[in-house]
Amino acid sequence: IQHHAPTEKIKNRPLIVKYINQYTAKNTMDYFIHKDLGGFLARELDFYLKNEVMDLDNIADANAEDVTNYLAKLKVIRKIAAKLIAFLAQLENFQKKLWLKKKFVTATNYCISLDRIDAEFYPEIAQNTQQHDEWLKLFAINELPNYSKPVTVDFLQQNTNLVLDTVFFPKDFTAKLIATIDNFDEQCDGLLIHSENFQALNLLQERYREQVKCVYIDPPYNTSGDGFMYKDNFQHSSWLSMIRNGLVEIKNKILNNGAIFISIDEHELSRLKTLSDEIFGENNFVMDIIRKTKSTTNDAKQGINLQHEHCLVYAKNNTCIKLFGGEKDLSKYKNPDNDPNGAWVSADPSAKSGGANNYFEIKNPYTGKIDVPPIGNYWRFSPNTIQTHINEGRICFKKSHGKNERGFIYKRYVKDLQTNQKTLDSLFIDNVYMNQKATKDMISLGLVEQFKYPKGYDYLHKILQHGSDKNSFIVDYFAGSGTTGHATINLNREDDGKRKYILVEMGDYFNTVLKPRIQKVVYANDWKDGKPKTRDTGISHCFKYIRLESYEDTLNNLEFNDDVSQQLKNNKPLHTDYMLNYMLDIDTSGSQSLLNIDKFKEPTNYKLKIKQPNTDQLQQQKIDLIETFNYLIGLRLINMAAPQSYDAKFKYAVDEELPEDQQQKLILDGKIKSTTNGKWWFRVIEGTKPQDKFKPNESKQLQVLIIWRKLTENLEQDNLILDEFFSKRQNKVKDKEYNIIYVNGSHNLDNLKQEQDHWKVRLIEEEFRKQMWNIEGAV
Repeated sequence: IQHHAPTEKIKNRPLIVKYINQYTAKNTMDYFIHKDLGGFLARELDFYLKNEVMDLDNIADANAEDVTNYLAKLKVIRKIAAKLIAFLAQLENFQKKLWLKKKFVTATNYCISLDRIDAEFYPEIAQNTQQHDEWLKLFAINELPNYSKPVTVDFLQQNTNLVLDTVFFPKDFTAKLIATIDNFDEQCDGLLIHSENFQALNLLQERYREQVKCVYIDPPYNTSGDGFMYKDNFQHSSWLSMIRNGLVEIKNKILNNGAIFISIDEHELSRLKTLSDEIFGENNFVMDIIRKTKSTTNDAKQGINLQHEHCLVYAKNNTCIKLFGGEKDLSKYKNPDNDPNGAWVSADPSAKSGGANNYFEIKNPYTGKIDVPPIGNYWRFSPNTIQTHINEGRICFKKSHGKNERGFIYKRYVKDLQTNQKTLDSLFIDNVYMNQKATKDMISLGLVEQFKYPKGYDYLHKILQHGSDKNSFIVDYFAGSGTTGHATINLNREDDGKRKYILVEMGDYFNTVLKPRIQKVVYANDWKDGKPKTRDTGISHCFKYIRLESYEDTLNNLEFNDDVSQQLKNNKPLHTDYMLNYMLDIDTSGSQSLLNIDKFKEPTNYKLKIKQPNTDQLQQQKIDLIETFNYLIGLRLINMAAPQSYDAKFKYAVDEELPEDQQQKLILDGKIKSTTNGKWWFRVIEGTKPQDKFKPNESKQLQVLIIWRKLTENLEQDNLILDEFFSKRQNKVKDKEYNIIYVNGSHNLDNLKQEQDHWKVRLIEEEFRKQMWNIEGAV
């Protein structure tokens, strides 16, 4: 057995050191995909040829023989380099294509409080041991009255704030449950996405375009020491490239009166500010919030005690943004003396700032008391302003007062306030905003051991209070421990709001921290040591959580077919051109991760090999084509019916009006019959989507019907069943109930041509391909 891997310098280098060095190099190099590698290398080649081969500085002194040699070298180098550049560009463009491709939804599940679930489902829920065990772990249900294992239907009815997770139930249970919820997207309060954030934002491109009011992100600070699972010691340019991708993607989802809040520390502050100015516009910079993070640090090496971090705030349109956070508490303003100026409070007439003109005596005409500003202070007004204040009642002299009391009242009126709404402070210095408080929050929830660096709940609560309104979409695509979702839910608790959250996280703590935190916060408001303190504070809630195919999954599912290459082998120029420019696209075109349309014949059985968490193991897994398609077209779901299946009989009839060789016509023998495991399967989706093109400031929603079906080997029979199914639903293409109808597989449905060469009935496969490769992102 080889135990050593010597080098020239290290003769006895242990083999394990070799592999450690390889691993270190692999995981510490910055890596990104070039936007235009071919163009970049072509420009570099021109520079090299002109300045290194031709030696332009000395060309004037060259003789004819030298020039001939230069030209010969140029031709050879350019010919060889052109082939290398073409092949490298093909590789890089292929990687870019795979990165920007919208990813498949690999799994879809729902967490729903029991009060939203029909009682007919309770018996099955009560018998589910996996669900019981999760409730025991999350909510300590064994401490509730009437607890038993298994729990009873009565127990469920007494505890309707328990949060059911459909991952523990069969697919048909979930389908039937979701089918009972009308206007689903209106009823769904949140969306959690387990994915790399760019891929998630890319998939959400159509669904949430210009719908988001408030974005908060807390990206890795590029310090290599803050505990994030993201690679966190990039070169500045690579870090900025990562941040840029997300900012570009999120910008088109923000409302015109929306804003984005970006937490950062001093390491990348200046570069992030420059990048954000470029993307959102320098004029749309709103403010820099300073948050005190700690009182002292233990690693002050230069005698500096770093205590703060920043939060850059940008508006989509600075002329539209308002960051008020509700109404001010004006209960202290009274009018006991019926002052015609209205309600007032007694205010301090002195201030730290001022000059000699603001330091003078004020005499009470009733008592003779002389008042001067406190030591080190000045009056807020000049001597010339005194009489004006007296005349308008702002300064009111007391007819009697104590020895140490001021001899006059200085009134601040409600009418003096520039606004009755709370404004957003630029300094967050209260202890509740510090990191220590955030850690205590996680201890209370019982999640601190699994996530060491949370953002503070009070901090996010304050930001969302000012950055959103009661009906906002709120997005956090570096969701971490889920503080943004927590704050959103509690804001709704406080003001009966309907804010909805979208949280994106790629780390494995999505399962161990983020999702459990949202479930816990829904179940109860107050927690201690991981257990609910108050069980009557739960809210009615539903959130969906999905997982997306990763870039690595896309790569792992590539399959190469070299049939074309083999066919071109005898034509060397054509074969070379194919290998240098087209091979990757054509040879991989049948790969599952690149959209294998043939597999749409059975939409519930489309599979990819998915990398399992914390391992290199790949597992064949069914993909959720239906959910993926909904996001691709930007569908706002109204209803997703449970699957239906049918059986049918057929016979031939004679149509004498047709040519003799076509008179035998296949027809249905009777009606189609609904059965549990019928040969023909359908699932119907109803919703709306924005029209393809609409007038500025006028977004019309189109009514959409989607019919998914499993196709057999007999297309003629399939389409007869489709026609009858469509008729059974009492739908006609000419009806105005739907603007667009999508169907998978070839069909015989009547069709209507709409404006801009669009048809009313459209093939799912064609739309799927169009939207999956409709690229707006950046790399």
